[in-house]
Amino acid sequence: MLLNMLRKKARSTLIYIIFAAIIVVFIFYFGWGGMQEKGEEWIVKVNDTTISYNNYRKYYQQLLNFYQQTYPGKIDQDTIKMLNLKQKALDALITNLLLLETASDLNLSIPNKVLTNAIREIPGFQQKGTFDLRTYRRALKQNKLTPRDFEDEHLRELTTANIKNLVRDGAKFSEEELWGEFGRKNEKVNLEYIEIDPGKITADYVVSDKEIKKYYDEQKENFRLPEKIKADYIKFSPKKFKERIAITTEEIETYYKDYSGDFWEPKKIHARHILIKADSGEKDMEEGAKKKAEEVLLKVKSGSSFEEMAKKYSQDQANAQQGGDLGFFSRGQMVKPFEEEAFNLKPGEVSGVVQTKFGFHIIRVEEIKDEGTKPLEDVKAEIQEILAEEKTGELIKKEAYRAYRTLLKSKNLEEYVEKNELRLVETDYFSRSETPPMFGDSMDLFLLNPGEINYPVFNAESYYVIRLLAKQESRIPELNEAKEEINSILKEERHKRFAQTKAGELLQKIKEGASLQEIATKEKLEIKKTGLFSRTKGWIPQVGNTASLMAIAFSLSVEEPYPEEVFEANGKYWLIKLHKKEKPKREDFEDKKKEVIKKYALQKKEKYLNDWVRNARIQAKTTYNSSMPAL
Repeated sequence: MLLNMLRKKARSTLIYIIFAAIIVVFIFYFGWGGMQEKGEEWIVKVNDTTISYNNYRKYYQQLLNFYQQTYPGKIDQDTIKMLNLKQKALDALITNLLLLETASDLNLSIPNKVLTNAIREIPGFQQKGTFDLRTYRRALKQNKLTPRDFEDEHLRELTTANIKNLVRDGAKFSEEELWGEFGRKNEKVNLEYIEIDPGKITADYVVSDKEIKKYYDEQKENFRLPEKIKADYIKFSPKKFKERIAITTEEIETYYKDYSGDFWEPKKIHARHILIKADSGEKDMEEGAKKKAEEVLLKVKSGSSFEEMAKKYSQDQANAQQGGDLGFFSRGQMVKPFEEEAFNLKPGEVSGVVQTKFGFHIIRVEEIKDEGTKPLEDVKAEIQEILAEEKTGELIKKEAYRAYRTLLKSKNLEEYVEKNELRLVETDYFSRSETPPMFGDSMDLFLLNPGEINYPVFNAESYYVIRLLAKQESRIPELNEAKEEINSILKEERHKRFAQTKAGELLQKIKEGASLQEIATKEKLEIKKTGLFSRTKGWIPQVGNTASLMAIAFSLSVEEPYPEEVFEANGKYWLIKLHKKEKPKREDFEDKKKEVIKKYALQKKEKYLNDWVRNARIQAKTTYNSSMPAL
């Protein structure tokens, strides 16, 4: 039934999505690759397709790298467990597989032109807003991808994006549902509150040695110090080895012959323009601007210098003082009416008045470059740089592995760096949860014994040869080492218990008839107000982000202004009372209906997609390989 609905929608409303501003992480960090290589162990089978353990591990590592680079120094083992990254990685692979299967069932495909345009629009492949083939090739090479691999991955990405949008388009909602959502999001409350802060309790409790010993015995595992290692390493970087590279004329000519298609460029024109701006919403101003442009055009055609007219009249501040010079541009870089007129002119010809969304233009073409391959002389320096990068990459890899083989026997990095004019860098001790100084993943290093050499590791254009120097085993500290920390913990716990008990006693008095004001006066506490806030704010002013208190706050009423319990948030205890509640007005809803529809539609579509994915997962036949390591 669901598949039939999608088939029907595919015939009527399928729109190919081209991402105008997409970050190049979906492949480099989130690409799922081929699902199953021949002979590989599989981790999960979904319907008739298996996902290999190697691809899962690769995807997980890329996901972990992305988090580590996005939040440097904050992604430790506890955070990884909390984020449940291993399961997230597997879930994402399964979801993408189901989406691709659905696309196959619907016979959906992405035209080559759409794929090409989508890749050209990726900012990471552009220079000054335009796709740059050299940047594209360099980015792929740095991430060890061939153009074919990348394009296949991107094709999958576009395919899954299309299926997701097809599903999202199935989401529907009514007028009353919109009004209910508007009311829920725009209802506001103002709370009165008294805060009881354990941190402001002045009583200095004396914690006995017996209490400290008891806590240590019960909780000693929580004080365990992690295993730590220190290492030294040699870095083989392009900067050090690039000077050894020599590029011959023959190599440049061969590269140009083999990859001449890389240097093809479309037809380009060099043009100037004069712009007279107009407010498209004001008819009189638009007519006035057009009349002004026609007057300037008449002066140009009567012999006045185009460059001088541009300096005097053009309102394009970016190039007016350069005589309206726009430089060379190809199709697709200018707005359509401007482009169509400009590409129909011959060198030296001046257009009529051309209207675009920017105003009224007068265009003169200076020069035309027909499409074709750039001459070798024009690209020789570029080819030399490409070959230098390739050769340098090969050289540092060769040197790193040569060093590794040599050092496996001698273990003497000091002698090696002195002989080869390199530098030996020593790290501080670090644990598994800390990012190593030299590269992202430290797991393999913890398998080494002191003095052993790790195989060369590639990261960010460089290779590293690493020697483990020392290892500190994980251990539970002695009582004396943890005593001060335990003393602070126990004092803090006592203050919290006191504050919680006090807050509970005050709430009980309120239930027995005392007012918040009477309580505050007697206890010499201050009543504060949050001010009006809505659910969409995400947090309660003065109090903080507490979902439980937020939910209770909007359930209070004039008849029942107090909650049934004391709330803990941000280490404090809170007595609250409803001060004021404001409901949104229907006329406000009508005024903002378009905006409400836009936001709610996005929310509804995402929920619809999530429900679809959940249902697809339920219907799919999923088998996990019990012989594989647990996640």
